[in-house]
Amino acid sequence: MKLSLIVPSINSDKWININEYMKVACKKYLYEIIGVGPKFPDQSLESIKNFKFLRDFGCPSRAFQLATMIAEGEYIAWCSDDSKIIENSIDECIAFFDNNMTENDAMTLRYSEGENYTGNQHNEELYWIGFTHTDLKQPGVHRDWKIAPLFMIRKSLYYKHGGLDCRFEHINMNTHDLMFAIQKNGGKLYCSPSKVFSVNWSPNNNTSNYQPIFLAYHQNDLPLFKYLYQQEYNRSVDFENWRLQPSLWSRRYKE
Repeated sequence: MKLSLIVPSINSDKWININEYMKVACKKYLYEIIGVGPKFPDQSLESIKNFKFLRDFGCPSRAFQLATMIAEGEYIAWCSDDSKIIENSIDECIAFFDNNMTENDAMTLRYSEGENYTGNQHNEELYWIGFTHTDLKQPGVHRDWKIAPLFMIRKSLYYKHGGLDCRFEHINMNTHDLMFAIQKNGGKLYCSPSKVFSVNWSPNNNTSNYQPIFLAYHQNDLPLFKYLYQQEYNRSVDFENWRLQPSLWSRRYKE
């Protein structure tokens, strides 16, 4: 198994779309899709041999961490459920990974993000440098470190660094934190050869569906990131840290 694509999601009805996109995005390598969320989608996914379902009501960080425990791929990656995956893009990423990257390196998967898939961030070179973002411009963040809101990484390297710090409830501060640790320890973060995802979402969207994400970012994740990176930060994360997080993400789910 070459790749495990993890989709932490409440919109499980969209997993069938991810499956269809992957058929044309990854034609040369064996892959699996792992959907993590509160409920299984329609029965059409039951017959798909390379699809796994993990039931969890925790925050997205915890859900992703749990999913990596059942991932069989040499590499792991993640995407949101409202993503379109560009044809041949995953094949290109894996080939680049195999031919150019060491066991200590990771990849940021370039994407665009905006209402009705109108974003163009994938073409903006500075977008992938952490220090160009106001929220990431902290004393402990080196000026040349890249970011990876969406990433591909060797599963062995993910485990070596303890995976995600699940104190961050939602993507992306948790992924930035992990990728900064990889770069701090001598690894390189490469940008994908081309655009991989197009996402129909805006981080400033405060509608009811996105409000838990909005609140998690501003009430927990950003303050925590600023606290940790107010000075040089030597990250040390135990993979089992997911156990310290509630099994029910109260911002999204009710008892």
